[in-house]
Amino acid sequence: PSYSYSYEPDLVALLLNAGPLTVPVAVSEEWQFYADGTMNVCGAELNHFLTLVGVSFDEKGNHWILKNSFGEGWGNKGYLLLTRNS
Repeated sequence: PSYSYSYEPDLVALLLNAGPLTVPVAVSEEWQFYADGTMNVCGAELNHFLTLVGVSFDEKGNHWILKNSFGEGWGNKGYLLLTRNS
């Protein structure tokens, strides 16, 4: 059986209480070239897994903090800021 869950307030609470979570993401071609900053584009179909390690709420907006499996040479030392609700 498959399971899907995306109610964000509960996901934030789960992250804060349980720690890092493996999450499916719809990665688009733009993700290949991500180096730094905030990503706000996703693909149409779930096709990759990342580790959700945090969430930020600041003057720049609300973001998920994700760690990719590609190593420190990708993104911001292996991490990505993804705009929430993108």
